[in-house]
This record gives sequence, structure tokens and C-alpha cells, in this order.
Amino acid sequence: MVPRLLYLRVDTAASCIRLFSTIHFASRHSTTDPAAPAFQGNNGILKTGPKLASDMRRPPPKDLDFPFTKPRPGAERDTAITRVILSIPSGFVSSYGKIAAAAGYPNCHRQVAQLLGRIGQDLPWQRVVGSNGELKTQYSSGNQQRLLLESEGVHFRGERVDMERYEYRFPSPENEA
Repeated sequence: MVPRLLYLRVDTAASCIRLFSTIHFASRHSTTDPAAPAFQGNNGILKTGPKLASDMRRPPPKDLDFPFTKPRPGAERDTAITRVILSIPSGFVSSYGKIAAAAGYPNCHRQVAQLLGRIGQDLPWQRVVGSNGELKTQYSSGNQQRLLLESEGVHFRGERVDMERYEYRFPSPENEA
């Protein structure tokens, strides 16, 4: 018979080993009588039996801070960068650095690349290129990016986008107010 496990406390790896041997002992020596006294083995690590159900009804600690109550670090930055990428119209491109600066985070060009790596399929990722117009994506994604940009009307000079003609100029914050 499998023992009824009502309370379990594991503090260290050594406790895990003691726990296994305690469970094994309890499963081999438990009775089917519900009025049987609770088994307590190995320094109170495992307690079984119907009289110890109150152990499971303890309230959680009051100072417990759940991770979902705080926003993820960088969430505001990612939202701002996403808005800027979505503002690039079809037929234009922008660089990682210009997108970061337009979002208000001028030194976060690497975070733009990381964001595109995480959620790029939901954004017009093909409109983001290197500062000199070079496609920074690798392997087949580079070919796909070039095809998507050409289908939007963007022309290339060799392997690079003609940035003088197709770079999107973000409105300056002074002009928006």
C-alpha cells in the first residue's frame, strides 16, 4: 500500500536521500487501519496519517513576493522598441541604433536585436538592418529578408540597402509636441 503523504519538508540534498529511505520504509510498514498512529521517521521529515492534515493548512508567509507581481526587467524598454519598429512604414528600413534612439534608449541597439530574436515573427523584422544598410540576419533568414524588402520596393546597392533613399527618418520628439 502507498502511504498517505500529508507533510513533506526537504532542506538539503541529504534530506532528499533520507526522504527516499523513509518513504520506502513507510510504504513497506504502513497499515490499512485509518486509526493507526502517524508514522514519524528520520527526524520528522515525513509524517503520514490522518491526524496530521492540519500541517497542510498553514497560511503562506506574508512576505512572499510572487514573481508575477513585478514587471519583467526591461519590459518598458521592449514595449517602446516594439512601438518604434511597428512605426516603420513599408518600403523603408532603419538601423538597430536609430530604433533604440527613437525609443528613448540610445545605447540599447543590442536589445533591439535580442527583442527581434525573441518576438521577431510578430514584427516587421525585415525593416531592421545594420547602420550601413547591411543585412545582419544569417543563413536563409538573410535571403528571406532581402526578398521581403525587395517585395516592399526597397532597392539594394550590392549587398546593402541604399540607406540614403530608403532609411526611415523618425520624427524628432520636439516636433511631436
